Amino acid sequence: MSLLAVEVAKFASSLRSLPDSALRQDWSGSPGEPGWQDYADNLSDISFSIYQKLRAFTVAVSAQRATEGPRMTETQRILAQHQLAYRDFHGVLAGGRDEELDLTPFEGKWSLRSNIAHLTLAECWSQGPQVRHAVHLYRRGLEPASMARASVADDEIPPDYGSLSELLVRFDSCHDKLIHEFAEISDEELDAPSVYWEDEPVSIRFRLYRFAWHIRSHTMQADRIRIALGHRLTDMDRFGRLLYSALGDAEGALIGAGESQRELERDLIASINARASELITTALSSENA
Repeated sequence: MSLLAVEVAKFASSLRSLPDSALRQDWSGSPGEPGWQDYADNLSDISFSIYQKLRAFTVAVSAQRATEGPRMTETQRILAQHQLAYRDFHGVLAGGRDEELDLTPFEGKWSLRSNIAHLTLAECWSQGPQVRHAVHLYRRGLEPASMARASVADDEIPPDYGSLSELLVRFDSCHDKLIHEFAEISDEELDAPSVYWEDEPVSIRFRLYRFAWHIRSHTMQADRIRIALGHRLTDMDRFGRLLYSALGDAEGALIGAGESQRELERDLIASINARASELITTALSSENA
């Protein structure tokens, strides 16, 4: 998990520890930054300010890359959509409890654990290796061919046991490596054919787009499961989902970025960290009141 994701998750988690009524309470932390002083009256304002920081960061990084480089490739833009879908999935699961993982409110349907494990399996052991294999053949001038089952060792298959946090950490590790590796696929290579279970070869471009499509379908499943299990979406949950979505866009803009954009990221991390620390103090004060 990136440091930026850690700080956003920390802020969102602290929000969920408070009742919705806390959003309207006067903010006791530091005032808003220049231009935003009049928009920092309460926790709702502060939460929107974090959301705004992430969105403004995305615009700044995208603008800088367009004028100064490194230019964002078509591959990296596709992966950015994948990253957004990935974080939206995390937003739906945020606040989930371990005891909910194996419950199946819909007869014959999957549990939350099944959805997480399946997505991890798809990226790490199925679709991911297929993309890697197709690129490997194309770069060596070889004919497209199906990947032999033995090409992926059984001990590489991600397990499905553990707590919710353990499952997501496992998914995160695999996902981050995949994004980093595939960001190097050239735009020319997107047209390379990939042979798998389909009736005919598809392009690497198709497979990369398929990642986000796949996560979106399981995000909808996970959301339905949580609702069926009695989860009531609070305003704190809604803010959390907004923040995770904005995080996904911010991380997407950084795929293939250069050092100057990483410097912008470090500044953003420090800013969100300061707000998260203030929020944690607010949450602790609320508990002790």
